[in-house]
Amino acid sequence: MLIAMYLLFAYTRANDEIVTLRGQLDSKQAELLKANASIQDIEAEFAALVDGRLPHLQELEFDKIINIPQRYIKNIVFTETRLDGTKSYEYRIVAENNERQMVAPIIRVLLFDRSGVQISSAVVEGNKILRSGESFTFHDQLDLFIDAVPVYFYIDIRGVDDKLKLNW
Repeated sequence: MLIAMYLLFAYTRANDEIVTLRGQLDSKQAELLKANASIQDIEAEFAALVDGRLPHLQELEFDKIINIPQRYIKNIVFTETRLDGTKSYEYRIVAENNERQMVAPIIRVLLFDRSGVQISSAVVEGNKILRSGESFTFHDQLDLFIDAVPVYFYIDIRGVDDKLKLNW
């Protein structure tokens, strides 16, 4: 009988502890959901601020083919590489000429950090003349002039016929 009472007491005590811990867990999960919602709101506000300041930026995703609906460009892929602990960034652009005349595309790739500050740029110019229907791949490394993580990118593309209009 004494053992049964002890077991009942231990069971009741363990059950009370379980109820208390479950309540604490539910409370922490509610706090976590609230914090995640706040983080999502802040990230959305931040993205809206960057978009309002620089509306043509696109989100950069590494190792993913990003289709570019611009003249002479089919797509771009960004890659993050590491050598001896140092990160570097590369791009590969597939240029395509769907027009009747030959073109030597001038491509400018700009990288921006999370706050919309430009941290790198590269210009591909005059390396290849594309005949009508041809495509070609340009690739190079993007050297950062500000040590930050690229989050957004912008591509400006011109044909050789537009070269005189450029004022970079």
